[in-house]
Amino acid sequence: MHYCMYLIRDPKDWRSVEDILRPYQEGGTGGPCLPLRKFAPNQWNFKLEKLLKEHYAEEAAEFLSDSKKNGLDSAWEKHRGIIQNCLRDWAGWIIGLDGFVYTVDNPNGKWDWFVVGGRWADSLHLIDEQDADGNQATTSEAVIGEVDWINTERPFAICYQGLWYDRDKTPLEYTEVWKRLPEAPAEYEVYVIDYHS
Repeated sequence: MHYCMYLIRDPKDWRSVEDILRPYQEGGTGGPCLPLRKFAPNQWNFKLEKLLKEHYAEEAAEFLSDSKKNGLDSAWEKHRGIIQNCLRDWAGWIIGLDGFVYTVDNPNGKWDWFVVGGRWADSLHLIDEQDADGNQATTSEAVIGEVDWINTERPFAICYQGLWYDRDKTPLEYTEVWKRLPEAPAEYEVYVIDYHS
């Protein structure tokens, strides 16, 4: 699903937008990624079944049929390659040399893809600026002091000074950060981010 997020960055911060968001990348390539779970191949898992059905429907049907006929261990060995691909590509999991499946999910993961603007391009309304048609001008990148916070819609999430706040997981903190944005230093940069999770 795609969400809108505003990233607020101090212009003195040497990190790029990508660097600031990297700790929140899903799938094991971003922040502190640890093996969170370990389970044996014959320990059936709802997430694996769901992933197989969504992304490898034909192979999933064959795997499930084989597991009913010949048992899960036999089906696992026969279809190991496709299961490995599904786990790696769609869940960020890996199969270790010991045959166990390990998660490498980032516990702080929020996104697997993002772009500046995207579906929410030009979400920031600008103070005292008009477009060619005489409407209030909008943009995807600005500084805090240029943004008309009264007419700018709230995003789903805010990343302020490298910390992530969203409406679902941290609603109280999110609301406080949103209220304080107009008071942030006028030179702080704001980026509209379209991210997928």
